[in-house]
Amino acid sequence: MWPLASSDTTLVIRSEVYGVGVTDEINNQSTTPTLKRFVSGLSSLVIGYGDMGSAAGKAVYVVFDALDDADAATKLGVATSRETVFLGERRSFQFGAATPCYRVDIKSHTVETGASKIAFSGKTLV
Repeated sequence: MWPLASSDTTLVIRSEVYGVGVTDEINNQSTTPTLKRFVSGLSSLVIGYGDMGSAAGKAVYVVFDALDDADAATKLGVATSRETVFLGERRSFQFGAATPCYRVDIKSHTVETGASKIAFSGKTLV
């Protein structure tokens, strides 16, 4: 897929993590938030933001477990309430068994006029 960003220091093989694998993708994310639900809850999630040849965006913002769409919109707009994944980067997030992630909201920093892909790869609790 994409080369690991310099901030990635550990590599966890998905088959070595307990749970069922889940994957999803978004093509050409816009500044309108996109909601992804994981009804079984995620124990881990890797989000990669890749250039498919002509990406114009530079970053996407991510919020985990917002209460509703209004809460997600508020958190996506505040730097201290969100995570940022930069173009060409892959970030890993871990959630505890007592606090799995059921909802992920994501939006682009700028309008995407080229070709990009956001890939999700995670494990659900089983």
